[in-house]
Amino acid sequence: MATQAELKAKLDAVAANVADEDTVISSVETLLTNLGTLITDLRNQLANAAVPQALLDQADAIATVVTNQKAKLAADVVANTPAAP
Repeated sequence: MATQAELKAKLDAVAANVADEDTVISSVETLLTNLGTLITDLRNQLANAAVPQALLDQADAIATVVTNQKAKLAADVVANTPAAP
């Protein structure tokens, strides 16, 4: 049978892993938000430069992918987070 010290060490390790996951999730969320902003800014610059519509459409498509990935990440976090006891 595990001692109190061993159980505490295991709980501390789990707590540290959870904290690390929060940091990673936040970092990815920030990355996707910033990437979306950069793409939107680029798209606006392209529009102001009177570039072909195909380039504007490509920038819009990339922005849509980033938005969808951010939404997927958020949905995955919600779906895989156990309910509070």
